[in-house]
Amino acid sequence: MYNCKESVRGVDCFVIQPTCSPVNENLMELLILLDALKRASAGRITVVMPYYGYGRQDRKAAGREAITAKLIADLLTTSGAQRVVALDLHAPQIMGFLISWWITFTPVLYFWTTSVLST
Repeated sequence: MYNCKESVRGVDCFVIQPTCSPVNENLMELLILLDALKRASAGRITVVMPYYGYGRQDRKAAGREAITAKLIADLLTTSGAQRVVALDLHAPQIMGFLISWWITFTPVLYFWTTSVLST
């Protein structure tokens, strides 16, 4: 359970949470935190994800198979993420998963760490 100790009403909030191993626990923690911030009327919620869990499951390899990277994007958006900063996505189409024009628009900033570290 997450409880905001101080008021975040109208405040820009940044949540830094990798979804690395254990992926499911870290992902649920992130989603619960996002929901708590949304219900506390945070101004803008930005998620910084150094590792995008389930990012390699970005396409269907066979019939009746889930596209889990899209599901994670939907969960982030539904839970309250208004911006996502991601590092080293497996494939560029994951950025497209975070853009749902008929519901909302979630801007995505995407960085390759090799280019950031080399400069």
